[in-house]
Amino acid sequence: MKTFRNILLTGFFSLILICLLIFFFAKTYLTPEVIKTSFSYEIKKQLGRDVSFSDIEVDMLKGINLKGVVIHKSLPWETRDILSCEEIHLKFRLAPVLIKKLLIKNIDVKKPVINIQFADGHPVRLRGRVRASGENSRQLNTIFLPGLIKIRDGLIKFNDLSNNFSFSLADIQIKADNISLLFPFKFTASANLQGNKKSDILCRGTFSIPKNKLTADITTGNIPLSAFKDYLNARNIPIQGGLLKLKVNIKTDGSPSTVKFNGNTILKNASFTGKTSTTTDKQLKMDGINTTLSFQSVLDISRKILTINKMQGKFLFSKYSGKGIIRKKNGANFININLNSDRFYIDDFFSRIHKNQSYFTDGLKLAGDIGLKVNIQGRLDRPVFPTVMVKLKNNRLLYPPFGSLHPVLNGDLRIEKDNISVAGLKISTNNLSYTLSGDISGYRHWPPKSSLKIISSSVNLYGLFNPSASEPMEEIGPFDLPGVSFDGPIKLGIASFLGMRLSNVHGSYLFKNNKLHIKNLKGNIGEGSFNFSTTIDLGVKGLDYYLYLKLDAVPLKSIMSLFPAYNSSHIDGTISATCAFKGTGTDPAVFTDKLKGDAFLSLNNGNINGLTFLPQLSYFIKSEELEKINFEKANLQLKLRKGIIDLDGAFINPKIELHPSGEVGIDSSLDLEATLKISPELFTNSTKLADYLPQEDGWITLPVNIDGTLQDPNVSLSRETMNYILKDTLPKLLMDILSTKTDTSTEDAPEDISDGEEEKRK
Repeated sequence: MKTFRNILLTGFFSLILICLLIFFFAKTYLTPEVIKTSFSYEIKKQLGRDVSFSDIEVDMLKGINLKGVVIHKSLPWETRDILSCEEIHLKFRLAPVLIKKLLIKNIDVKKPVINIQFADGHPVRLRGRVRASGENSRQLNTIFLPGLIKIRDGLIKFNDLSNNFSFSLADIQIKADNISLLFPFKFTASANLQGNKKSDILCRGTFSIPKNKLTADITTGNIPLSAFKDYLNARNIPIQGGLLKLKVNIKTDGSPSTVKFNGNTILKNASFTGKTSTTTDKQLKMDGINTTLSFQSVLDISRKILTINKMQGKFLFSKYSGKGIIRKKNGANFININLNSDRFYIDDFFSRIHKNQSYFTDGLKLAGDIGLKVNIQGRLDRPVFPTVMVKLKNNRLLYPPFGSLHPVLNGDLRIEKDNISVAGLKISTNNLSYTLSGDISGYRHWPPKSSLKIISSSVNLYGLFNPSASEPMEEIGPFDLPGVSFDGPIKLGIASFLGMRLSNVHGSYLFKNNKLHIKNLKGNIGEGSFNFSTTIDLGVKGLDYYLYLKLDAVPLKSIMSLFPAYNSSHIDGTISATCAFKGTGTDPAVFTDKLKGDAFLSLNNGNINGLTFLPQLSYFIKSEELEKINFEKANLQLKLRKGIIDLDGAFINPKIELHPSGEVGIDSSLDLEATLKISPELFTNSTKLADYLPQEDGWITLPVNIDGTLQDPNVSLSRETMNYILKDTLPKLLMDILSTKTDTSTEDAPEDISDGEEEKRK
């Protein structure tokens, strides 16, 4: 027993001696200068930056106190040191000091200030350009195996050097105790926006070192976006207010380079403000925005790629989904995100838009739902303008000056930073329809440049000119566009209008003082040409308009799409015309009543055939040439007044002429009187009839009536002509025929006939 006690005492005193030797060696060797030299080398090696200390205190029992710690700026664009700290307290183990190892077991950081700095073309970089040298001068190898990490009262400043803007996270508290190399341990962190007293951001998690497995949940309170307003505006993100709430789960499953992020965000009562263009102070404001977003993403640290596999949520009342990717390439961060909404409710969107000043677009909005695709692509350190693709689906265009007229829109739009592409945009009303394609460039810099073309169109002339065929509508206008003026060339090239193929279309336009002028819009229709000019005064209710059109040798077949009721195989030739119209009103009744026009049309080298004509007269003539007549030339003088067209003209054929005069209704009804001139050559089978019909200048002249419609005209002899034929022509013709037969019979009788037989014969 005594021997065991001696051994125990010997061992105890030996241990004390060893501890004293270690203690005195550490105290002798572990000087502030050694610590400064060692830490400076490690910081240069790991971060490429210089570090300085205002004071270093070493206590073998209490640990090391690093005071006034500063990790200095190193990159040319940096304006502040990246870290400054009031005090860092380190606890270490004494034994490793014997082999010149400093094993850190506890870290307590007080009031650190971290400056995260970035600028256009210069993303955030922690590593500087200072090289570590003099490894032999390093007297300690530092090993961090802490059992406790604590950061108190920290501050992180985010500095945008290009836009001279910063915001901060304050009161940062981080604690991880019971850190183990074998078992999972827990950690917590919290922070708030500078100026707030409560914690806006909270993180709780668990980490396993041997499995390299991390699980953490980050939640925030309602963070006011107004704190980031200046920064967001500098990045062309016009968010002015609202509350953001975030919940994110972070996981690693053993791979040191792969981190999974899944989470949800809620944005409440956000507001957006932006200028209507770069050359005006007028602003648009959109408020009351509520949106949600849930996402699933994976960060590949080794490849520097964040892949967002799934995004979905609601913007206002519209659901959307998407995916995207953020990657670092050539020192810059690039983003590419795609969002899609099959039914985006545009009504609610427009109802939240307000303006700081009255503008001519007040009240302009779309109704219904649209298909929407958004692509956000570019460098994160530069302004990014999204590409928006819109699919219009029977959306009504509402605008107070339109009154009760609500055009319906269908088609596709692609909106980019400086260009709007239009593909098959169909604008239609009850009586009109136009389909456009092309581009509008520079739309953010007034006036924009347009290359839109009309690829198809249709007009319901009957509904447009006949009040009975359309519902009454409120007059369009007036439009008040103060100070708005623009002009430029029109270069449509090849276009389609009302089924007609137009080519080489060019001219100019001018908009000023609420009046739109289109000047000398010229082009070709087939082998002919046209010249069109118009002035439309938008500043009066119902609009005032003047139109001038000239056609020169236009093939009739090229414009037959204007008259779908006619068979184009029955008409040929070229038409020349001069037309001028003036009117006011957009309601069909007012439009028809106020529209005035004068026109002169001539047909040359023509052939109008297939017109059923006077079958009863053809029977008497014993000729079929009057049943279907081919007219080779025509001249018409037209005057439009109060919905009635006064017509006076002539249709010419070598053997027959028709000279109509009378009225043509806008509804295509006919009420015409005409003089029919027939060449005697047509009476070769009935020359006697020609002798007893009225004649003038060598032509047989008959008054006729033309009624019915343009699509189904009815040509008949007038009552006076029929009376003349029945009372004068036919009796004379019959007497002439009978007299001729009697004379023929007398000449052929035998001379020896008795008087009685001759009397009987008579």
